[in-house]
Amino acid sequence: MKQKQRLAFNLPQTDETSNWLGQLNDSEAYVRLEKNTHDISETCKRARSLLALISAGGLPTSTLVNMIKELHSLDQAAVSWRQTSQWSFTTLEVSERQDLSPAARGITDRIQLHPDVWMAYEWNYHRTARIIFLQQLLQCSKAALEALDLAEVEKQTLNNTVTECILTIQWLADEFLATVPQSFGDVNHMGQPHDGKDGPPRCRAIGGYLLLWPTRTAKDEKSATSMEQKERAQRVFERIREYTGMKDLLGDKSAI
Repeated sequence: MKQKQRLAFNLPQTDETSNWLGQLNDSEAYVRLEKNTHDISETCKRARSLLALISAGGLPTSTLVNMIKELHSLDQAAVSWRQTSQWSFTTLEVSERQDLSPAARGITDRIQLHPDVWMAYEWNYHRTARIIFLQQLLQCSKAALEALDLAEVEKQTLNNTVTECILTIQWLADEFLATVPQSFGDVNHMGQPHDGKDGPPRCRAIGGYLLLWPTRTAKDEKSATSMEQKERAQRVFERIREYTGMKDLLGDKSAI
C-alpha cells in the first residue's frame, strides 16, 4: 500500500516498510516521494503520541515544548528537497487575465500551472500531508497551552507555533486551490482557457479524482483552513461528485 494511502486513512505502517524503503534508490523521483510521505506519516504518529502525553501529564514542561519545536522543524525539512525547477509552478493572477475568470470563479484568485500534471498531483498530495501533520501539531500546541504550567517564554513559543501552523495550513490550502482549474481541464498548462465548443474537458473526471483527498482535507470542518477556503473547497467537491459520476451513482452517499 502506498504511503499516501496510509496517511490518508491513518493506518499503521507494516514492520517491513522502513527496511523496504531504505533499500530503494533515492535518485528515483517516485522513491523520494514514497520516503517523504513515509517520514511525514511517522512524524504524524509522533505528534499523536505527544498529544496523548500532554493529556496524561507527567513529562517536564520543557521536554514537551522542545518536542513540539522539534516536530515543527521537521515540517520544513519535508519540503527542502523539492526546491527545484521540476517542482515549480507558473502562477497567473486572475485579476490580470480576465479570460481565466470563469475557470477560477468561486475557487481561487490565482491559477497555478505545471507542464506535468502528474507532478502537480504529487505536489498536491504532499501539501495535503503537510496540512494533516500541521493540524496535529496545532492540536498538540493548543493542548499544551491549556494543560501545562508554562513559563512566559514557553507560552510565547507555543503561541508562535499555533500562529505559524494556522498560517501555513491556510497558505497550503490556497496553493492547492490554485491548481484546480488546470486539474479540471478548464485551463491548459500554457494558460489558455478551454474552448467550450470542443465539449467538456476530457481530463476532468480523472482530474477530479486526483483532487479528492486534498479537497476533503481542506473542507473538513475541524481543519484550520479559513471559512472562505472551506466554502471554496466545498464547491470543488461538488464538481468532483458531478464529474466523476459519484453523484449519479451514489446520490447523497457521495457527500462525504
